[in-house]
Amino acid sequence: MSHFWANLVVSFIPFRKIRRKVRNKIMIKKVPLHEQQKKYNQLKSQWLVHNNGNLLLPARFTEYDLIIPIGATCHISWLLAAFQLRSFSMPFEWTGGMEPANWYINPLVQRDTRFREKIDAVCNDFKDFCNHGDFMQLTDCNPKKEHHMVVNIKTKIRFMHAFPADRSFESYVPEFVNKMTRRSIRLKKYIEKSQKILICWLHKTWEQKAFMDATVSDQDIKYAVKMLKNKYPDKEFDFVFFEHDGKKGRFEFDKISVTPNAFRVRSNHFLVDNEYGFLWRFHHEAHSHIHVVSEMLDNIKLSRKQQVIIDK
Repeated sequence: MSHFWANLVVSFIPFRKIRRKVRNKIMIKKVPLHEQQKKYNQLKSQWLVHNNGNLLLPARFTEYDLIIPIGATCHISWLLAAFQLRSFSMPFEWTGGMEPANWYINPLVQRDTRFREKIDAVCNDFKDFCNHGDFMQLTDCNPKKEHHMVVNIKTKIRFMHAFPADRSFESYVPEFVNKMTRRSIRLKKYIEKSQKILICWLHKTWEQKAFMDATVSDQDIKYAVKMLKNKYPDKEFDFVFFEHDGKKGRFEFDKISVTPNAFRVRSNHFLVDNEYGFLWRFHHEAHSHIHVVSEMLDNIKLSRKQQVIIDK
């Protein structure tokens, strides 16, 4: 059964966790391994046919020394991990923008995903990115939720999965700061020792269907390109912004060049291909392989260089 019909069947179930479990039961098919491989190979062949034999790539290269997820949702980190393109935790994972007033009910209100602030953090060597006094708890302790919602009051970057609900916000701040400091130092070392680096941004997936995250403006993209070039003149940074367009059909997408090394890829993020699960399996039941995004990530890899840069 397709992802669409499975979600339609469970749409009348009021509880999200139960909906998810029922949907997964519907979607799971005990397909023999050779059949899974056959479907995967067929899908890859279809992509080549629809792209005149050209390999579908997110940016310029098929191989990178480092790939950095930078928002706008957590799904991009899960995707990179599934394709073995993410080998260590980074400071921008599981982050989003501050939720403005009426964000949930007014379709004209969009959330700034704080892309520029994250680029500034990289270019400033993460100075003042994670000061003890800059964090504010947005939600009260709720045992039914896994994490507190916390925001950095200076950068307006929101941390959704960093503060465990079974700990008080105040008691966990020092541990969180230490963890983020370690991740920032490690990412900086990887950047310094890498040559080709890809920065990935993704928004509007099935689990975030109603989320109204603003796309990153051309101005901010050009700003990021300029800042990173000034900071690291000897390195090649590529950017890809995976943007949702619900009007796109199967195998339809637009790849738009904002600068020679920064691209927008617009496709329908609600089209899912389970065929990629043959090789690249998710470790979280809430996520699925997005059609165009998964094909592009399937065609790139990490160089051996990252494996020997520093310890993970």
